[in-house]
Amino acid sequence: MLSALISIFSSADAQNAIQNLIKGNNGVSASFTRLTPEQQIPFNVTSAKSLLGLDVNADLSLIRSEQDQIGETHYRYSQTYNGIPVENTMYIMNVKNNQLIGMSGDIVLDFDQQMNSRSGASLNESDAINVALNHVDAHSYAWQKPLMEQQLKTQTNNSGATYYPSVSLCWYSPGDVIEPKSLRLCYKVDVYSVEPLSRAFYFVDTESGKVLGKKEVLCFTDATGTAATAYSGTQTIHSDLNGGSYRLRDLTKGNGIITLTAAGADYTNATANWTLTGTNQYALDAHYGVSQTYAFYLANFGRNSVDNAGYALTSYVNESATVDNAYWDGTSMHFGNRSSNGAGITAIDVDGHELTHGVTQYTSNLNYSNQSGAMNESMSDIFGKSVQFWSKPTDVSWLMSNDMNWNIRNMANPNQFGQPDTYLGTNWYTGASDNGGVHTNSGVGNFMFYLLVTGGSGTNDIGSAYTVTGLGLTKADAILYRSETVYLTPTSQYTNWRTACISAATDLYGAASNEVNQVMNAWFAVGIGTAGNTGTCAVPTGLSSSAITNTTATVSWGAASGAASYVLQYKTAVSSTWTNLAAAGTSANLSGLAQGTTYNYQVQTVCSAGGSSAFSTASSFTTTGTAPIVYCTSVGQTLDGITNVTFNTINNTTSGTSAGYTDYTSTQSTTVNQGSAYSLSASLNTGGNYTNYAKAWIDWNHDGTFSTTTEEYNLGTAVNVTSGNTSLSPLSLTVPGTASIGATRMRVSTQYNAAPTPCNAAFDGEVEDYTVVVAIGTSCATPGGLVSGSITNTSALLSWTSTGAATYNLNWKLASSSTWTTVTGLTSTSYSLTGLSACNSYNFQVQGVCSGTPGSFSAASSFTTTGCAVTYCTSSGTTNTYEWINKIVMGSINNTSGKNTGGYGNYTAQSTNLAGGTSNTIAMTPGFLSTTYTEYWTVWIDYNKNGSFADAGEKVATGTTAGTATLSKSFTVPTTALNGATRMRIQMKYSGYTTSSCGTFTYGEVEDYNVNITGNAAFGFNAINTSTPTEAVEGIVLYPNPAKDNLSVEFTSAVEGNSLVNVFNIVGQKVMTYSVSVIDGLNTSSLNTSDLISGIYVFEIELNGKTTREKFVISK
Repeated sequence: MLSALISIFSSADAQNAIQNLIKGNNGVSASFTRLTPEQQIPFNVTSAKSLLGLDVNADLSLIRSEQDQIGETHYRYSQTYNGIPVENTMYIMNVKNNQLIGMSGDIVLDFDQQMNSRSGASLNESDAINVALNHVDAHSYAWQKPLMEQQLKTQTNNSGATYYPSVSLCWYSPGDVIEPKSLRLCYKVDVYSVEPLSRAFYFVDTESGKVLGKKEVLCFTDATGTAATAYSGTQTIHSDLNGGSYRLRDLTKGNGIITLTAAGADYTNATANWTLTGTNQYALDAHYGVSQTYAFYLANFGRNSVDNAGYALTSYVNESATVDNAYWDGTSMHFGNRSSNGAGITAIDVDGHELTHGVTQYTSNLNYSNQSGAMNESMSDIFGKSVQFWSKPTDVSWLMSNDMNWNIRNMANPNQFGQPDTYLGTNWYTGASDNGGVHTNSGVGNFMFYLLVTGGSGTNDIGSAYTVTGLGLTKADAILYRSETVYLTPTSQYTNWRTACISAATDLYGAASNEVNQVMNAWFAVGIGTAGNTGTCAVPTGLSSSAITNTTATVSWGAASGAASYVLQYKTAVSSTWTNLAAAGTSANLSGLAQGTTYNYQVQTVCSAGGSSAFSTASSFTTTGTAPIVYCTSVGQTLDGITNVTFNTINNTTSGTSAGYTDYTSTQSTTVNQGSAYSLSASLNTGGNYTNYAKAWIDWNHDGTFSTTTEEYNLGTAVNVTSGNTSLSPLSLTVPGTASIGATRMRVSTQYNAAPTPCNAAFDGEVEDYTVVVAIGTSCATPGGLVSGSITNTSALLSWTSTGAATYNLNWKLASSSTWTTVTGLTSTSYSLTGLSACNSYNFQVQGVCSGTPGSFSAASSFTTTGCAVTYCTSSGTTNTYEWINKIVMGSINNTSGKNTGGYGNYTAQSTNLAGGTSNTIAMTPGFLSTTYTEYWTVWIDYNKNGSFADAGEKVATGTTAGTATLSKSFTVPTTALNGATRMRIQMKYSGYTTSSCGTFTYGEVEDYNVNITGNAAFGFNAINTSTPTEAVEGIVLYPNPAKDNLSVEFTSAVEGNSLVNVFNIVGQKVMTYSVSVIDGLNTSSLNTSDLISGIYVFEIELNGKTTREKFVISK
């Protein structure tokens, strides 16, 4: 319970106002609520729960209170429901002078009505620990290490302290945000493993026993150390421990900061404290600079890499072909060296400059020519310097690449290096070179930013006298970043950039703010637009709202001295964009509002003497009614369009033009049933010879967000379809049995050269939205996606796709049997089958049980247990009275056999080693009764160890002998041969070669030997790295590659059937095998690789006697 509480106020209206203000989306509080002076309430020790209007079963628990340097006290709470903590909740009450001035954080305001029904627990704490430990499956744990246990007791001064898993109850919602409808009662289990090293909280569902998620406590492989850089001194960096040495890979930032040689190899060091010599030292500057640029964007703007989604940042350093230059190529950075002294072009402002090109690519995507290109270059100079000033506050120079003593541009005086400091002024370039002068005319934007940061005065090239008061680096950065990420587009010009900066400053600081005026002054100084306002008059006060309905409201304010008129701004509380409305008097009527939505509004005075005041402090009101669900915006921008979407009764054909986004929710809808399966497909116009990806999302739980784990469907890839349309293979999807009843939204998106995301904007592609109405299911859907894995001699793990059924029944049997064994009442979508026999084929099928009624069994899938011995066909000569194999010599085999009984000799006890890629010689000598004859010899080796000599390349030698002469033949063992023992067969036949390695023939003999292949990898990767149309499947794609714990698999098949999937390591050992049902068309699945160690692997799929292989890498 609370040790510090908020007062119950005398005015119920005040509490209602607070409760309306803190309402956010999806039943969770607004992340930030600031109270105006009129809304602030006295703070006393009483109940915060009643103030916030929490559910009767919910409460707040004080974590701590702190007073800051400006006199505010912050009370930080977590939330409970029925006395059990709600994971990831935190709420802060901000108090100053005993007045509540604001609140922030995330708590649940509207709990799902089914919460109390989820309070049961079929598992106890011991069960939960076992589930978590089985999930982790480590070799050893911290509590099993006496030294670690003793260190813990000493550190905590607690003789009872232990690392043995601790358990507590909590309400947990999977994912990164709290979703009230997804909250489940879980055991929170703390597991600390040593081999492999990991510590995390695992959330185990108290009813189903599933692990719903985890929170990492430790970071893997990353090491913090130092780097002796060439340009920035000794700095702290992160590198990655790999195989006993460190490499320049910082895995703490997004998907990684990776610094490589020009050839793509890792730089390595014996310790985490790096000292490299020669030109290698410049790699440390690149690694440090790119890492700092990532950190700058994240710390200042919350941006997670160039694409804001963790894009891995790869740099290639010391490229001999890149002289006096560095560049971003659309996917990575390349750094060359100076022609004069070989110095690396990797100073921190250069690093920031190149990475910012990537940010531009993923935001405004400014064209790299003429004015747009100059702005592109200027934006990179601006943020290159900003990164330098932020990371190295004492290294303040407006000269680009100053740390290298190679000054190429001066942002404070562009004229010094032949750049213009005024739009169309001195040095303005009008030719065609350098893409229209992108590195020259960038001086205008550079000088504008310099003035916006530092201020300055003077007269520009067109005779305009200017004065700018600097805003400092932080505000100037915020304005320029927002102009880039919110307002600019590929064809924007310098005048558009001015407008974008003014809009950004207005969003951040208000329309009549000093920041807006100084932005106008800075652009005026470089010859674009007019200077800022200088008028003065009173700021409006006494803001109030009245006559509020679902869609209308009246707002009013007190008259301000010196006013000629007023400007009203209003917006939804969650929006960053204001709507402006001119007002002659002191009130305004607003219409067209959204029901159940909180709006903020503020008023500015237009001065009778010219100019305008600042905007007032914002006030707020909430319209009546229920708030509509608002979905994120996603808009494409090119001809890579959708030409058809077909889903149940929806069959919508369009032109696939550059519409970017079309909302069909009011004209195109279909009704589907819970638990039923439907076909979803799309057709695309690739816009030429390109690759496009397509996905769909359906908001099954009707929470206003598209989950990328439970509501996402991969529609496939259109590859290289020149100037036409292509229809993707239909995808069968099953409506979850738990899908919310009623209308919801489906989004279909296609994107060029990358998989689309549901809320992406400004990409090459198109988006369409549709309405899907979910009805109560009429029957239990049939499970699909049957997969068998982890197969051994006696066991297999069987799994299938969830249909939302309450339970499942599993049938299994020997493929040769007619009797099924049934396992009933399964609550999860997997089952470990044990007690099987080695080298046997089994079938299994699954049915769902909904509301006590079983549905239909699925089609049967099959698998074969391991442990099958390799067998070979028999072969012999029926008559060996007159001739026989007398002697075989190869390596350590030297066998004089003489005549063999029955025309066959089994000498597999004799063996020799054959190294992959080497040449070997076999010597074969015949024996005769009296008369000699011409004999025909054939030698086979079973290189792939499949029990057959009929595979390509396995007939290694042929030749003839006359009389008793010895035949010597040389052959080379292919590098694709599998390592280990295998069989060699030798046939000698009179009067002609045999037609097969099997069967009998007249006159001659057969002998079998053992050979041991050594030195090969699992497969010849270069030879089989890509699929071909003659293989088992086509277009196989494995991603991400490298992978860590999961590998996604996509391929296209022209036939249906059950296929066998094998995974081999680099030495040819089979480390995984399972069967999968293949459909005609696009197939998608995922492979759990959490048990694989780092290294190179081969994925192999066998279907209808054909095999396709693809290489992938595991990196941990």
